[in-house]
Amino acid sequence: MGREQQTYKSTNVILFYNIKNKLQQNIIMVERQPQALSVLDIMRSQVEYMDMCDCRSGEKVIYKCDEEECPNFIKQKLYCSRCMVKTKHNHIPTHIAIESQNTSDDWNTLRQNAKSLVDNLVAFVELHRRFLEALDRYLANEDQRFMKKLDMSKELLTGIENFYKENVNDRAVRGDILGLQTLRNDFSEFKRRLEQLEFLIKIGPAALWRLYNGIIQQVGTHQILENYPSHSCEVFLFLKSYLLCIKINELEDRLTQSAVAQIQALQQKFEEVKAELLVAREEQQLERNQNLNRIEQLTLKMKSINSVILDDETKQRKMFTFFEQAGTPLMQSHLLYRGTISTFAAAEFHKLCDNRSKTLTIVRTTEGIIVGGYTSQFWNSTSSYKVDPTAWVFNLDQPNIFKVKPGGNNAIYANNDRGPTFGCGHILYIANTANINTCGYVNQSASYENLENINLFQRQGTTQFQVTEVEVFQV
Repeated sequence: MGREQQTYKSTNVILFYNIKNKLQQNIIMVERQPQALSVLDIMRSQVEYMDMCDCRSGEKVIYKCDEEECPNFIKQKLYCSRCMVKTKHNHIPTHIAIESQNTSDDWNTLRQNAKSLVDNLVAFVELHRRFLEALDRYLANEDQRFMKKLDMSKELLTGIENFYKENVNDRAVRGDILGLQTLRNDFSEFKRRLEQLEFLIKIGPAALWRLYNGIIQQVGTHQILENYPSHSCEVFLFLKSYLLCIKINELEDRLTQSAVAQIQALQQKFEEVKAELLVAREEQQLERNQNLNRIEQLTLKMKSINSVILDDETKQRKMFTFFEQAGTPLMQSHLLYRGTISTFAAAEFHKLCDNRSKTLTIVRTTEGIIVGGYTSQFWNSTSSYKVDPTAWVFNLDQPNIFKVKPGGNNAIYANNDRGPTFGCGHILYIANTANINTCGYVNQSASYENLENINLFQRQGTTQFQVTEVEVFQV
């Protein structure tokens, strides 16, 4: 049989990672450079440093010859405007001021990038120093360690700044274009060293993966989660998720029948890591904001009911509220029966739900009305009412549950030929194959509070219905 292939994209784990607010606040942004001067301004500022042209015109040089085919390429590299004639330099000239400025801009860009690298790494270390030192201990090659990369970045920045002050700045001010050209090899070497560290400028899990991908499997998840702050745990869980994505994709590429179990185990582990990551992120947000509403959302995510009827957060919250009204907060749930999967036959319901206590029944009618009930009793019986002081029924559109009356008599009616049925007179009756008939109904009942004179649909007398879904959970 064909199997739908699911690809786990490791890039999804990394690319959407955001460095935390504290890091963003601490990153020292590179100062913007002043607005560039015009060519005329640059020429005016440099003219006093320029040499006189060797043509003896009394003018200073302002152009540079870059045309190797020019007859004066060797003997007159720099020249004045009077030398820009056919017999001397019959080609488009290069302005000394422009080339000097371009070279100076290249050096300043190099300096800015090196400073940005160091500032970002320092800010990241302030957040994660202990965590990074722990990962570094797993790396045998010291040159691959994060803290070593930080030292290399600082050393590079210091080297660039010292070299610029000693060799570049004065030449740039004077427009010494020939002198600046002699520094090209030095510039290329600094740039090469920076490019080797460039992946660390946008510091985050993607950069850390390049450093630690070979050892991340050796690091125990619990060791990190128990000993380091939540923002460091979140980075670690991103790295673990990345690793699991890669393993799953490798297995998918060479999948055989015998590998299915391994795939499923990795998928389960991946989901567990994702859950831990979500919890870690939520916990960090809660620590910063102390937002009680987020605690409630996190709890709801962890305890949500796997229901196709309660298909949004509002319905899920309503159900949790109903359990709180009953005095037994819902902590977990397990799907026993769903009509659209197991058929709507009463026999199938009893096969899956008999001898199961503490069950929640949820019903959706063709009108979109959602009703149901809870009982701690078993559903198996030939035909009898059962006592259950803890039973209650609900209509999701109503604010409160309807509790069984004190004593719990006639709380439910168990019959092998019927689906879930509550109350004397059947306050809620799910018929056999209720999806293709209207034999099921709601009725008024003396067994439950506030339903003596009105049925569960909030109408008078008996109301028949057909269902689109029935679910039963053990809770």
